[in-house]
Amino acid sequence: SASDVYKRQSQGKSIIDSHWFIFYWIVSHIEYDTRAYTKDKCTDQSPEEVFRKRRGISTGYANLYKYLCDHLHLSCHVVRG
Repeated sequence: SASDVYKRQSQGKSIIDSHWFIFYWIVSHIEYDTRAYTKDKCTDQSPEEVFRKRRGISTGYANLYKYLCDHLHLSCHVVRG
């Protein structure tokens, strides 16, 4: 699973390096779903769905980031608004 890959890659890394690793992976592999956003057809933005489809909107990015942080035991809070 994705969280297993992150756990292996983050071993021995600083907290900041671990957060950067997650950030970089997400922006490199997840496409922003402009079409869904502009047509107001934002579907499921769960971390599982965003990972599976490889696209999402802001909520999906935040949910995936939080999910991965939780699995690496990194402090993370999603701020809505």
